[in-house]
Amino acid sequence: MENTQEVMSNLNYLSESGQYEELLHQSERFLAEDPRFPALHVFRGDALRALSRPQEALEAYREAILLDPNDALARTDYASLLFDQKDYANALNASDSAIFIDPAFADPYVVSGNILSALGYTDQAVFAYHRAFSLDEENKDLGDYVAYLYTTQQMVDQAMPIYFTLAEKDPNNAILQLKIGAALLFFLQNGASLSQISQYAGAWEKTFGSNPLVSPFAQEIKTNNVNYNPLTIEHLTAFFDAAAQEYDITRAGEGYAVPDLLKEAMDKTFGVRTNLEILDVGCGTGLCGAVIKPYAAPDGLYGVDVSSKMLDAAYDKKIYDKVFNGDFAHYIAQNERRFDLILAGDVLPYNADFNAAVGSLRTALKDKGYLIFSLRLNKFNEDESVFYPPFYELFDETVVDRLLKENGLALVSRVTADEEEQNSKDPEYLYVVQKLT
Repeated sequence: MENTQEVMSNLNYLSESGQYEELLHQSERFLAEDPRFPALHVFRGDALRALSRPQEALEAYREAILLDPNDALARTDYASLLFDQKDYANALNASDSAIFIDPAFADPYVVSGNILSALGYTDQAVFAYHRAFSLDEENKDLGDYVAYLYTTQQMVDQAMPIYFTLAEKDPNNAILQLKIGAALLFFLQNGASLSQISQYAGAWEKTFGSNPLVSPFAQEIKTNNVNYNPLTIEHLTAFFDAAAQEYDITRAGEGYAVPDLLKEAMDKTFGVRTNLEILDVGCGTGLCGAVIKPYAAPDGLYGVDVSSKMLDAAYDKKIYDKVFNGDFAHYIAQNERRFDLILAGDVLPYNADFNAAVGSLRTALKDKGYLIFSLRLNKFNEDESVFYPPFYELFDETVVDRLLKENGLALVSRVTADEEEQNSKDPEYLYVVQKLT
């Protein structure tokens, strides 16, 4: 075989760049020369897995393990593929073996966390993820996820040091700073002592107060203003400007279900109509706009969003006939145009006053017009609403129903966007409501 280091470097490059057909070709070519080289079998397995040939991939990983029982990477990749196939018992055995072989290798802890989470062992899963992050603190996504999990479990002293560690490495990250504030407020709303949270809020403000997003948020927390959504237009703009570039990829990775549910709702509500005047508030990059465009009249699809960078992404897709940069309530107040349909996908949870937001949207509807929106409901406690990380509000279902009725909006349908809604404390729903005359 050629220079081993050069071969491994080349194969690693092919893997990281997603050139899986070539990775398979090259790994098999070198295996023909040296079939007893375990790393080549691992690369071959990775290529086969990426090319949707899982059984062959499993055999490749098994061969690597047979040749070198102490190959922690082969066992980790093997465990990960077994996890994908929902063979949790064997997957956990494989990941545990990898950890035993190399306790300083972060990846098998992540796989173990995935398996334990799928099995319902949330506490053990978080511990595994946290161990992985402690071994690989450059993995910002992993750290962010661990802190989020600790937050949802209301474990203040575990979540905040991780958030602060991440923020110290990237102090200008608007998304991260707002997540810290949201986590502190969530803890406060769910029983943590004001003294404990105030100390963390003070440390947050002292360390990162030069960021203009931090001090106002910290002050609201220290004054125990828990019934107030502290997000300003400036907060939201900073967050979505920062998220715009990766927004579509991130939502796809999260299994974002709203566009599919929206398509079903549009077909059921409007059939084959193509003459609707539509306003998409909080239109973002146009993920939902692409779904509703076929129903719109010529020059009849408008979009509005606080983030100019999100609108830039939507503009590139050529979805909207006109877009407006700013707060939707301000846009509606300044314009007399009325719409057959207003869409508010993942918008209302970011508004400090849900009632006022719904009332504003209603005024922009024609008689018998429709409002479609997505919303997460509060299953954490009995409060009417709770401020929840990353930083949106969850609302009690009966409160939502009451406010819709008070605003002259009749519920047409409400469907869940979560496959396992019954196990979720913050289930997401797609609402279709109609304006009464």
